[in-house]
Amino acid sequence: MTRTFALLLVAALAACGSTGKREKAESQGDWSPKFERAKALYEIRDEKSGTRVGFVEKTTYDDGRVVYWVTDAERTLKHGYMTPNNRGYKYDWVAGVRSENAEFIGADTFQANARKILEYGRPVTLHEVAWEDLLKEFQEPAGGGKKE
Repeated sequence: MTRTFALLLVAALAACGSTGKREKAESQGDWSPKFERAKALYEIRDEKSGTRVGFVEKTTYDDGRVVYWVTDAERTLKHGYMTPNNRGYKYDWVAGVRSENAEFIGADTFQANARKILEYGRPVTLHEVAWEDLLKEFQEPAGGGKKE
């Protein structure tokens, strides 16, 4: 779990660039992202089946910037992010390596942006999750059963 957190922290620090010229100039200035903490966590679920397809994690940095990271269902890979003004950005993956800069995919609702970032073909919903519940889920032994 510690290793996963460390990898997510490194990915968060490496992924804070933007593609717009004006935004790039603003974000590339003297800003060095320092992780504060994730404020909220949302499951991305298929609207019909309720199956988890990913997560949205609201992260606030020490200078007040807010980023909504979109990860896969295991929270291992960050596929992109959204800004508070509903702008979505998606990373390209080539041979298992994430592109350096995220591509702007448009401004839409958080649900629609999350679906586009994950390249999921059906409508999704967002459901807030308590960090404690998620921690318990990931700490359970495989199979979810009791040890005998």
